[in-house]
Amino acid sequence: MLTQEPVRLPGFSIIIECKRTRGNTTKKGLRRYLGQTVAYQAGGITLGMLVVLDLTPKNKDWIPNIRDNMWADRVAAPTAEQRDRWAVVIRVPGNRVKPHEM
Repeated sequence: MLTQEPVRLPGFSIIIECKRTRGNTTKKGLRRYLGQTVAYQAGGITLGMLVVLDLTPKNKDWIPNIRDNMWADRVAAPTAEQRDRWAVVIRVPGNRVKPHEM
């Protein structure tokens, strides 16, 4: 599922790229979505957001903390004359185990 939601602030907008996946949801695995996320920054500020609903099966012994599921990631510019782009990545755990089942 692909969607994007603009957040409009005075003078600029930030695009939030929203995805869902059952694939590789590690920090390295989610980098595959960053190209599209930062592409929206071409005409504006060099900061975007990627929010991914993680539909992989979850461990019954542990519920991830928000600190483990949110980080900033940089996409290096292809040349030194251009600016790098940044995205805040948020991984939202889906398919969570109910606390009474732990």
